[in-house]
Amino acid sequence: MGYLSAIGYALVLWWVSTGVIIVLYRQPRWTYDATFGMLTVMAAGCATLLFLIRNDTSTTATYLSFSAGTLVWGWNLASYYTGTISGPTTVIPAEPLNANQRFRLAVRSGLYHEIVSLGMVIIALWWCIGAPNTSGQLTIVLFYVMHQLSKLNIYFGARNFSGEWLPEHLRYIMVFFGPTRNHWFFGVTISVALGITLWTIVAAQAAIDDATQIRMTFLALLSGAAVLEIFVLMIPPAYLHRSLAFLTHLSVAANTKPR
Repeated sequence: MGYLSAIGYALVLWWVSTGVIIVLYRQPRWTYDATFGMLTVMAAGCATLLFLIRNDTSTTATYLSFSAGTLVWGWNLASYYTGTISGPTTVIPAEPLNANQRFRLAVRSGLYHEIVSLGMVIIALWWCIGAPNTSGQLTIVLFYVMHQLSKLNIYFGARNFSGEWLPEHLRYIMVFFGPTRNHWFFGVTISVALGITLWTIVAAQAAIDDATQIRMTFLALLSGAAVLEIFVLMIPPAYLHRSLAFLTHLSVAANTKPR
């Protein structure tokens, strides 16, 4: 039951927080300051909670820590997608970019965001030292690692990524994306993500207390979702659409009662 409740809770929190971020950055630009201000207050409260309960090994504290870490990372993503924390003003040359130019300009366009992200990871790891409840801290670190792997995949090239979901003020970063073909770096990211997923699954099964089991289940779910995301990036859009249509057809057929 511990596994199932942890998985269900993590899925709901992850999907809801992701949906909220998407809704926020699709609103008019004049709403960004107010919404990001509210998110900042929430993130500050969550960060404080992470620090205060890092020595509490109860099940409730484990859930709270994971929730706080997820919401702090959500604030970080919102800071970028709303354009509040991104990077110095970047001028894109009119001529086609080579690989070195793409990388340099991509890093520059999100430099401040990357510094904040890395700072969050350093603080999270620092708070892990000697602390028995590290659910939220490790969640931030895992989100960071998987996010970087996904961004590198898109930079090198992915079959199934267009950037059409980006808000208007970030559409310019599409010039930094690699070609629409899979790169050998996918093998590296899949190996890393699968390795983390298998390690967390084994650790969850070998846990000797409920708090550790729940913490590792949370991390296993997040890393497994990252593996799925990477696989989706690799699948050509036409094949993905056919697969989804086939699965939808099977679902309809399974729920259709014979007359």
